[in-house]
Amino acid sequence: MSKIFEINIKEDIVKNFKLALMVNKEECNEVIERFMMDYITSSFSAASQKYKNHEIAKSSKVNEGMIAEKGKAKVGCKT
Repeated sequence: MSKIFEINIKEDIVKNFKLALMVNKEECNEVIERFMMDYITSSFSAASQKYKNHEIAKSSKVNEGMIAEKGKAKVGCKT
């Protein structure tokens, strides 16, 4: 399914874009759709990396409480 998408772009950018399309023998809709897909992919990838790094940081804080030699958790209780 296709949807009409309208935006305002500076005239000189549109002019150069159309020229580039002619040079590369490409269709406007295909190129813009490819640009949008690349943007979506890079945005989700960046968000995923932020989430992944946050999870790693959280996980390493949990691991700081582990005794390396025995693999057991330290307990902070005094008896």
